[in-house]
Amino acid sequence: MAEDKEKAFIVCTDRRGNLSRGATATGDISNVSVPVKCKRPTEKPLAIVHNHPSNIPLPSEKDMQTSRTHNDIVICVRTDGHGVKCYQSKK
Repeated sequence: MAEDKEKAFIVCTDRRGNLSRGATATGDISNVSVPVKCKRPTEKPLAIVHNHPSNIPLPSEKDMQTSRTHNDIVICVRTDGHGVKCYQSKK
């Protein structure tokens, strides 16, 4: 089932490697802006997970710029036809 909105959330990790969900957001069909922050001060952002309603499984240039802006955070893209694929920017 194709989605018509882009949705995103932050995956956070604590010092022990436990994962949790941080901030979430919903945008229009081609853009979403999610705050890169975790719920607890002892956690740090690990990845941004979001869908591409266009069904293109590659990160956009804006996705990769976001990765570089936030200490090379991992960008994960979910599409109906390709599942989840994760990428990290190259400095």
